[in-house]
Amino acid sequence: MASVMRLLKRELVPAISAGIVNINFIVPTCLRAKHKIILLHITRTQKAHTNCETNDTSVHNLRKNTLENSFKSKTVCNYSESDKLSERCSRGDSADERGNAVSKVLQKYDLGNFQVSSFPPTFNFAAYVNDSQSLQELVKLGVNLYKWERRKGVLKFILERDFSRDMAPYIRFLYDIGVPADNLGQFLTKNPFIFKECFDDLNVRLNYLESKNFNQQMRSRIVTTNPFWLMFSTKRIDNRLGHFQETFKLSGGDVRHLVLKQANLITYNMHHIKTSTFVLKEELGLNEKELRALLLRRPRLWMNNHLRLKNRFEYVHLEMKLPHEIILKNPEVLTSREFRIKERHLFLKSLKRDQYDPTMPGYVSLKALVVGTNAEFAVNVAKTSVDTFNMFLKSL
Repeated sequence: MASVMRLLKRELVPAISAGIVNINFIVPTCLRAKHKIILLHITRTQKAHTNCETNDTSVHNLRKNTLENSFKSKTVCNYSESDKLSERCSRGDSADERGNAVSKVLQKYDLGNFQVSSFPPTFNFAAYVNDSQSLQELVKLGVNLYKWERRKGVLKFILERDFSRDMAPYIRFLYDIGVPADNLGQFLTKNPFIFKECFDDLNVRLNYLESKNFNQQMRSRIVTTNPFWLMFSTKRIDNRLGHFQETFKLSGGDVRHLVLKQANLITYNMHHIKTSTFVLKEELGLNEKELRALLLRRPRLWMNNHLRLKNRFEYVHLEMKLPHEIILKNPEVLTSREFRIKERHLFLKSLKRDQYDPTMPGYVSLKALVVGTNAEFAVNVAKTSVDTFNMFLKSL
């Protein structure tokens, strides 16, 4: 690439000295030819050569036409044309004659099949949507482009790709393996870097799931619910599944159940997962059997904030005086916000309806305590009006 750029500059020396074109910076524009990437960007100069007498309008039109058409022709000229250009500039030929000479120099290299990017640097896709067919097709699929703008490197990565050549095969692959058409936009919004992956690697990762007795429907559900699954190598996935199986004494069926119930947990940050296990076991006092039961019932707890999880558990266990057994049967209570649990429990306590033992009359399940709106809770669980509940909340 460096040798090509040096040769281009050498060819354009007369044109540069004439003040017609100026190579003043190079930006990455993908030009593919014979398996080589040439990075080329030619910009117009703002000054005419001091030795060439012409009016400003003619020079402006000359520069515009020359730069727009310079890469479209496949004509090959002799290197001697650059010498002719220098001579014409030195003796003050007309702008049209100089323009034709510059075009011949630029046309020395066969760049007719290249797609030169006309997109200037920017921080969002808005300026490109009307001109980019690729972005238009992605919008039709339901991709939220504004979410890509927040992620480093995605904007440049996407603009460099052609939809038909670089994206459509991946979209067809995802559809063929079971990702519903309505979910393709959401999938690509979360994971645009799927376009970087090799198809052989993607197929190997799917074959791994098949070898672990995940059927077609299961594989489809995993990939749809966790768009990042296919970004992980089989070795990483196998190590993570092995961690859960060994740590929590899971059977093969348990592992498949865990993956289907919360596929995102398998690719989540392993340090966070191990810390969650430590908090539940060492700080909250759950034994191995209780940990296993909680994992299979509510695996998302291992992705929650550790301090919030600890505060909720301690409130339910210590303040509401509920044993581990009842909490494990209703793990939904640990996913609710602490203030909601506290407000509703205190309201039931004021009504003497805070009965969470299923063997006793007037039983209120912990799930019913935390789900639904305040109006639904007041009417269906507390057996009172929402106005009464709101008045109680004001007294807190």
